[in-house]
Amino acid sequence: MSNMTSEISQKSRFVAQIRKGPWIIYTILILFVLFNIIFNPYFWNTFNLSNIIAQSTALMVVSVGQSFVIVGGGFDFSVGGIVSLTTCILATQMQNALISIFLVVLLGLFAGTSVGVANGIGVALFRINPFIMTLGSMTIAKGISYVLREYPGGYIAPGYIKGLTGNLGFIPTPVLFMAGAVVMGVILFRKTRFGRYTYAIGGSEESARSAGINVNVIKIVTFAVSGFFATVAGLFMAARIASGDPRIGESFPLDSITAVVLGGIIIGGGRGSLIGVVAGVFLIVVLNNALTLFDVSPYYQYIIKGVLMGLAVAITFRKEKREYT
Repeated sequence: MSNMTSEISQKSRFVAQIRKGPWIIYTILILFVLFNIIFNPYFWNTFNLSNIIAQSTALMVVSVGQSFVIVGGGFDFSVGGIVSLTTCILATQMQNALISIFLVVLLGLFAGTSVGVANGIGVALFRINPFIMTLGSMTIAKGISYVLREYPGGYIAPGYIKGLTGNLGFIPTPVLFMAGAVVMGVILFRKTRFGRYTYAIGGSEESARSAGINVNVIKIVTFAVSGFFATVAGLFMAARIASGDPRIGESFPLDSITAVVLGGIIIGGGRGSLIGVVAGVFLIVVLNNALTLFDVSPYYQYIIKGVLMGLAVAITFRKEKREYT
């Protein structure tokens, strides 16, 4: 009875969050896009829009996985290492044969998801702080990436590149990648016990235990899901850059966490939804794109993105304090 009551409570809470809606982040996104359309003549051309879609795809997929970890009360900094590792595995092992492509993709999925499982085990069973655990696994994954590829290169089959970066009919494949990741994430959050239990654990781990939820298993699964989505992003990135690159994933930890927090998912867990994360991802990508088009130095871009991350965290904690006082 207590389990059923807990599930109903969590589901009602989630529906309330959906109805409330993260309208602020969408308003900011729309205004920022309009600003770029007015003041930057190159923003709205076909080439730049295609570039924005391609840049958004990998970050969207990573951010969906990151959302599960943050909702559950943690962080996952290993996503960048997983993206890099996946591209390097594909670039060193792939051959121009369908069976080879299939097996290498499976190998990449296994390797990346295994990193996520290891993160979950370290956090749930050995009580290692998520920051320390995922930072360590990121370093290991990045080190393996450098062992496989000291510099960008390798071989990615032309058919694989075309399949992941081309069009399916009139729809660009990257758009399908993004939509598929978001839909899968929404289904896991809203239609499964795993999703509801993740919210419960993020809201109060002790209450979740009292309700009979196996907290350790759910934590392990959240990190495994994050690792899986990061691997899928790596599969796409390998096709996009047509090579393996041990440094390609460096921006994903900061960017994904910033996008998730900007989207309204509360640091500390238990609240938020993927609706806002979608806008958060596009805002980060459009910002990066605008800074490049306005010829802002990469060094200043890091500063601006760091300030944005800080503001997102500050707003999150301010909102949390206001709603609980």
